[in-house]
Amino acid sequence: MRDRFGLDFRIVDTKLLQELRHSRGPHANPWTHYPRLIVSVD
Repeated sequence: MRDRFGLDFRIVDTKLLQELRHSRGPHANPWTHYPRLIVSVD
């Protein structure tokens, strides 16, 4: 997406959630911190 459209996306995985909760608190919500996300629907 970055190469074709110039848009940066964050992949929401366990590592990102752990880093976000460590830096912003245990109830941090990635949807309020990043404008574009890629998530699994499983």
